[in-house]
Amino acid sequence: MIFNFSISRTLSAAVKACLSAMENENFTMAVDIVDRFKLFSDNAIENVAQVEMEKLLKNLLENLVEPAFEKGKIQLMHEFAQKTGLINFSFQHSILKNFEKYFLRAAVQSHNRLLQNNDGKSARFVKDSFDLFSAPIPYELYSSLIESAEKYHDSILQSGELTGAVAFKNEYGLFTRFTIENSKKTAAQQAAQFIIKSLEKADILSAKRAITEYQVPKELINNAVFSAVMSLGAQRIFDKAFSVLDEFEVKISGEGDRFRVVNLFQVLMNEKQYLPAVEFAKRFHLQKSLIEKSAFKAWLNEFNEQNFDTALDIKSDFKLAKRLTLPLARKTYRKFMDSKNYILARTIRKDYGVPIGITGWIFELICILFSR
Repeated sequence: MIFNFSISRTLSAAVKACLSAMENENFTMAVDIVDRFKLFSDNAIENVAQVEMEKLLKNLLENLVEPAFEKGKIQLMHEFAQKTGLINFSFQHSILKNFEKYFLRAAVQSHNRLLQNNDGKSARFVKDSFDLFSAPIPYELYSSLIESAEKYHDSILQSGELTGAVAFKNEYGLFTRFTIENSKKTAAQQAAQFIIKSLEKADILSAKRAITEYQVPKELINNAVFSAVMSLGAQRIFDKAFSVLDEFEVKISGEGDRFRVVNLFQVLMNEKQYLPAVEFAKRFHLQKSLIEKSAFKAWLNEFNEQNFDTALDIKSDFKLAKRLTLPLARKTYRKFMDSKNYILARTIRKDYGVPIGITGWIFELICILFSR
């Protein structure tokens, strides 16, 4: 190559001055020299020895670009990109295109690092300043860019900040314009976790908004609602559990789910929490035979302990068949009549429809009248 010595000497001197500035960590001066002498131009490439230019670019990368990004000097790098033309991604010369590649790699790594440190504001500045989503970066870098953004989004969503998560999602075009493998599936799963947490607080509006924003499939919605309801039931927060079931139709999706419902039902019956037990049984369409068997057992316990009001509630709530309750009711009626507890005997007869005929009715009435 034949050099124009006046130009080449000037540019070589500029290169040396730039290197000296970086050695002294005067990065602002280094950037100014690059800008003033247009060291990132075809003219510079043609008039500076390739060895010198490669040394300059290597030093710029190692001593300016990478440290600046690592130390968060994003504004300095933005000015550098503007002054060198890096911001336009229009270099033709292979040396400069190679530098551009490493510069963008450093920018993406800086962006990802900032998101990992929960500095979303600075990360967005990097993204916008270097137009990373339009930059000519390899798929490997693009994937890391999207993956870090998705993880940051997920952390916002799981902290319960739906509005912030949606705003970040929309700003980055996540799960729609910019995606990687399994992005939409992962987004739906994260949304499902948010739905569970929202429904456990009976926050119906947030759950429904998440379903819309993330286009959550019906199967995931069903599983999320079921998990939330089971959690509320386990905590005995019945009002919230049933308010959730009022808003969402839930189906038992497998034997594992059915086991959980049946187990909760039986535990509640054992705890004598009959009303929520029957409500769960109805909502999840448990087998009538199972419900009747458990209800009869509960009724029997309460009746034998002479908790007759509770026993009657169970009979009414679970609609126990007369064939189940009548034998014991008839026996108890006779026992109370024999022990002259006529008022209670009459109550049992009326509540359970114990047949005594006209003679028995007259006898009962006489007993009551003469016992006063």
